[in-house]
Amino acid sequence: MSLAGPWTPKRRAITACTSIFAAILVAAFQWSDFDWSLGRTFTLFGLSMIAGLVVWSIMQWLLSSRHRILSVMARNNLVRRKRNTALVVVGLLVGSAIVTSSLVIGDSLDATMEEQFLSPLGDTDYYIRGNDPVTGLWTQWNETRADSVSDQLMTWPNIDGVRPGIQLSASVQFAGLGEPMATWYAFDAEYSGAGGFAPIGGSDGIRYAEIEPDKVVINEELADSITVVVGDLIEIHWMDVDLEEGIIREQVNLTVQHIVTDVNTGHQNSRQPLLFTSLEQAQDITGKSAIITHIGIAVEGDGTESLDQEIAALVNSTLLADDAGFAIETDSESGMIAVARTTGIGQLRNNEVYNLTTIVN
Repeated sequence: MSLAGPWTPKRRAITACTSIFAAILVAAFQWSDFDWSLGRTFTLFGLSMIAGLVVWSIMQWLLSSRHRILSVMARNNLVRRKRNTALVVVGLLVGSAIVTSSLVIGDSLDATMEEQFLSPLGDTDYYIRGNDPVTGLWTQWNETRADSVSDQLMTWPNIDGVRPGIQLSASVQFAGLGEPMATWYAFDAEYSGAGGFAPIGGSDGIRYAEIEPDKVVINEELADSITVVVGDLIEIHWMDVDLEEGIIREQVNLTVQHIVTDVNTGHQNSRQPLLFTSLEQAQDITGKSAIITHIGIAVEGDGTESLDQEIAALVNSTLLADDAGFAIETDSESGMIAVARTTGIGQLRNNEVYNLTTIVN
């Protein structure tokens, strides 16, 4: 017994509801992988529409005598005009291949950006830090004032987390193998655990509060470079610049506690050697008591230009000249102000003199 008959409004409604249900069902199957990227959006809506159209055509063929006749006529016409049919099929295949390849390229670029930049940075959206143009090292500033900035930022509703820390350049050696360019991160364990920041290495990683004394956490890139496993004792070298003594090289031996992936490391690139300790441990090892080099900030969303300006205003109102590498002496009797740079080779740059002149005037 055939289901086909007149194409009545009731049959049309049944066909429409079935098609919409099929489209929603296909979209539901894809929803778990949907991340609002351009490629995923095209894929979700495209497959859902195709599924709906296919079900619509099948239901028309089942329920409508007129559409069944038309489908038979179309099939006979395709067989009769084979050349035209082949050209149409080839055109559809080429067009589909172009669209599919563009989506694949888009997804590949999104995945590359995610792996190279977004995954390593993780929850960190902003860094407050400065760089000495002469030595190339990060500017060191007072931890007490950094904590004051952090505490004030933590009260803002659009700030998820704040943590002061130290970043150093180091070289690592083990069993005759060496890695000359590694980055050493050390964040405050208490601030890191207060909220806003996931463990180093992601959900399977480790938090700064869990790093034990005389231990170090490294990433897979560094572990592969010097061929170490958990429990190995590695030798870490770093340098400091003193205007009187020159370049000072120091070292320490630490045991590898954990090896993490390049996820939520706070670093701006992946596949670079990294090592991690708590801020307190790094300060004890390097002798930089009450000194930090940067503050990492996690915000809601992607941040805004107004938030950038508010953070800059807070930093400018809290930090002193010493934190920016300047020394200021005044003489009230003569009305003189003397400004000198305490970092690098002690020279002021043109823009610094200009800004100072403008402010004084």
